Amino acid sequence: MNETVHEIKFNKETRRFPDGMTIFVGRDAQCSIQINDTGVSRVHAYLVFSRHGSYLGNGNPLTQKPSKNGIFMKGVFYRGLDIIPLRANEEFLIGSTTFFYKKLRMDTSKGKGDETIGLEDTTS
Repeated sequence: MNETVHEIKFNKETRRFPDGMTIFVGRDAQCSIQINDTGVSRVHAYLVFSRHGSYLGNGNPLTQKPSKNGIFMKGVFYRGLDIIPLRANEEFLIGSTTFFYKKLRMDTSKGKGDETIGLEDTTS
């Protein structure tokens, strides 16, 4: 059985998230990815992971407030309540932190629950 795993790399860290998960990035301790940077809002951005199409949103969707310092991706600065499609091997900047996104497929029949076995990059 194959499951999609979404990998985010930043500041020498690697985190993996399952399909259907929404995470928040910001200075706030409640954020899934906490960044200690004065150029980053308390809730600066959010990521929605789905095998059907993942995306990155600027700001806090709960309060409908965009982050003033925005997100930089592919030469474009996003400052409003933008929703940006996220593709495999995408790179984006929040504050002074560079993030790398990768979409992986995990073959659970090989790994028997060990997520480090049977991972395959879905970009090829």
